[in-house]
Amino acid sequence: RVFDVTGEEAPASATFHGRDLFAPVAAALATGTSPTRLGVPATDPVRLDPLRPERAEDGALRGRVLHVDRFGNCVTPFTRAELPEGAAFRLAAGGAEVRTLRRFYAEGEGEEVFAIWGSAGFLELSALRDSAARRLGLRAGDELTLAREGE
Repeated sequence: RVFDVTGEEAPASATFHGRDLFAPVAAALATGTSPTRLGVPATDPVRLDPLRPERAEDGALRGRVLHVDRFGNCVTPFTRAELPEGAAFRLAAGGAEVRTLRRFYAEGEGEEVFAIWGSAGFLELSALRDSAARRLGLRAGDELTLAREGE
């Protein structure tokens, strides 16, 4: 069940809900407080598309851009489990296909958009000294398709 806990019981900053809202709610729930004492049942919760990639009938994985960082790198939902070491791939994004995996950002060449494993373990789309998001016209939530060659 989903509850709306946006009541006026405690002042909350406009920017740090983890400290001001979520932590007190989590503490109350952990000590046995009923969710009905913290808020009212939500009657129309918003269902978001899944963050995990989903397998299509053709074997490809479909996902969405999870985040675009301040450098314009596009974080995808794809992990090493979906793209084993050395596997040839094609990642369709923004009307283009990316087929190159680089180990370091500095390995990028010219104006290419390439893939790289980000520090959080997700495949990212990047460009050397430029914004991959701008080059591909991508924003968070845009669709991606990852297919291993031969699939």
